[in-house]
Amino acid sequence: MINHELSTNKLIILYMLKRIELPLTNTQLSDFIIDKGYTNYFSFQEYLHQLVESDLIRTITTSKSTSYEISNEGITTLGFFENRISETIKKEIDQYFTEKKYDIKEHLEISSEYIPEKDGDYLVHLVAKENGKTLIDLTINVFDKDYAIKICDQWKEESHILYKVILNTLLEDLT
Repeated sequence: MINHELSTNKLIILYMLKRIELPLTNTQLSDFIIDKGYTNYFSFQEYLHQLVESDLIRTITTSKSTSYEISNEGITTLGFFENRISETIKKEIDQYFTEKKYDIKEHLEISSEYIPEKDGDYLVHLVAKENGKTLIDLTINVFDKDYAIKICDQWKEESHILYKVILNTLLEDLT
């Protein structure tokens, strides 16, 4: 029974990440799976850890939070075992996303993350989306973690202004 519960709960997490097609925070995932009584907090955290360790989901870390997204391996695995998730659970997930759509979407419209590189530099990845369409997707290499954090924070606060400045600069007649 424990192995069945374990695999079903992992499949629910994979299904949620594939269904929404956007990164979700620990809270957004756990709100559903724990509130519905499928598992407890500590088991849920273990499932997340195991999914990350087995490369079925990826973490996206920003200066303020961590989100999760399904990997290609996770999509393939889910394809093989999705039939183990009952239609009732799938409907509950769909209803949850319908109810929380705007909360989730608002959180994800602007994203920023920094990724340490082997040489000590940091890649800063900035994205702005509107109605699911990418407006800008920018990756910058910086040499200092504090700069990476500052850029991520600025993007979260001022992305609408920065987007306009970048667009206007690119459209300027430079001759």
